[in-house]
Amino acid sequence: MRILFSGLPLPRVVAFPAFALLLTLISACQHEPVAPVNQEPICFATEVLPVFKSNCAKSGCHDGVKTSPDLSTPAAIRATVTPGKPLESEGYTAMFNVWGGIMPPAPNAPVAREARQIVELWILQGADISCEGD
Repeated sequence: MRILFSGLPLPRVVAFPAFALLLTLISACQHEPVAPVNQEPICFATEVLPVFKSNCAKSGCHDGVKTSPDLSTPAAIRATVTPGKPLESEGYTAMFNVWGGIMPPAPNAPVAREARQIVELWILQGADISCEGD
């Protein structure tokens, strides 16, 4: 018996492994969704900036001196994100890149899940670098 896959007949022994591989690749995604956007606005100065300062903008890393992109100032951090689109924002996706570029690199600990979620929510909310009352 043969099954059709994209219009081409494939033996059953080929179709099952291909389907299993597809399911494995889909389930390998490690991105955890965040809470809905209708939360209190994320304050850049008190919630987002500390994530970048403690994980990225260290001496010898993305401190504006050695490695690009510069993540040492609010404007530089803001330049690495696309408001409303965290998965199109280099400043965010580098924190969990499953293709080998996770930042910060070893021996540093990865950015904590809660910190990544704060950054993601900030981007979803428009990536404003000011806070209410500033």
